[in-house]
Amino acid sequence: MSLEMKINLQGLADKIIESAKAVEIACRKNEPLCHEENIRIKVEELLQEYAWSKLGVPSPILEYRVDVGTYVKHYGRIDSLYGLVLFEYKKPYLGLNVSSVRNDAIDKVIKEYIPGLLRDKRIRALIKRIKDRGLIPYISAIITDGLRVVFIEYNVETESHKVNPEIGCFNLNAHTIRRVIRSVLASWRRKLDAKLLASEFGYASGIAKRAVKILYKKIENPRSDKTRKLFDEWIKLASQAYPISSPELKKIAGYYGFISTEMEQVDGARLFYAIQTYYSIILKLLAAEVASRFYDSALSSFIEEIRRIADQPTQLLSYMTILEDGYVYSW
Repeated sequence: MSLEMKINLQGLADKIIESAKAVEIACRKNEPLCHEENIRIKVEELLQEYAWSKLGVPSPILEYRVDVGTYVKHYGRIDSLYGLVLFEYKKPYLGLNVSSVRNDAIDKVIKEYIPGLLRDKRIRALIKRIKDRGLIPYISAIITDGLRVVFIEYNVETESHKVNPEIGCFNLNAHTIRRVIRSVLASWRRKLDAKLLASEFGYASGIAKRAVKILYKKIENPRSDKTRKLFDEWIKLASQAYPISSPELKKIAGYYGFISTEMEQVDGARLFYAIQTYYSIILKLLAAEVASRFYDSALSSFIEEIRRIADQPTQLLSYMTILEDGYVYSW
């Protein structure tokens, strides 16, 4: 199963460093290979092969053209752009370890590229969509020469930026590669926001209404003895804490899309069981996603894995069994 897939962060860092050193040697010898374009091409190829292809990250826009003029139109080109994350590449020879090179690159990002993106029609539309969902948009920049890296984060709401590290630069290694991956993933993965989750999976959502009704019908006409036995066991336990035969439960059916004629025939206990089952599945999926997303950003998203095989019943059953057994959390 691809559930076992994990990116070798140090291995990826080593390959990028090896490529950067080849360019650095070429620069010392004044050979044609000594060019920022060669660093960009090689690093993007390695990221695509060893990270983005496994994590499902869309390809970046290369040489993204933005207006960087202050008083008159003047265009600059961002080396690569992933959503709201931009990459700026420098040659490793006399690279980011030289303060003037580092400062010039940071100034270009902060004074030209970020303002240019904020004026860009496409980026403004993206930022608006993020704000409309009640989230705070950030523009991130990753400046690298293949051996070292500097991170910049710009908060669109407060119009403030952070440069990390404030002085010098980080060496490229497993830790900084993890941060690069995390920055790019954050630019396109759905944020785990409480309000957003409630609106998408709460009782008023179409997903909840469809799922609860389907589960209710399956419980009403179970196809296996195991389903019947689990329901009977639940009845015994739940009846000690909840009035599962209460007519009030039937009224709840309206929240989940049951029409008035259906509500009269609804079995309150089965409805309650269907609702609890639905939220149990949502919470388990959410916990699995949190585990895969935040424990290690180099792990594949569990939700994306399920989405990939959702139309294959046998594989979907296998993944849901892994979820129920708790294997995904220990993994």
